[in-house]
Amino acid sequence: MHRARSIFSIDSDYDWYHPKLRIARVLKKDLKVYGEFEHYIAQIAAAAGLALPSTPDFVYVPVHELQVTNIMSRFSDVEVLGEGISIDAQAQSSIRCAVVKSVQ
Repeated sequence: MHRARSIFSIDSDYDWYHPKLRIARVLKKDLKVYGEFEHYIAQIAAAAGLALPSTPDFVYVPVHELQVTNIMSRFSDVEVLGEGISIDAQAQSSIRCAVVKSVQ
């Protein structure tokens, strides 16, 4: 979370090592997506029990839960899916990266 300074308010008890990843829906024309990005996002969502609809115009992007307010204030055309649609993750390497916990 190297952009933590952009967060408007942080609960002092926030567990930085176990964030939730929220899902944002972004117009494909606004992104440069390389490789099998959409395939990997679909796999992550499926592992978390989510079914993201395939669409030719949009791509789904994971975002850190603490950045949702910041994203919504800066990008009016990005839709962050409901709060209940999230993926548990585990922070890595100076808590800038996150990995999805395996779902059994």
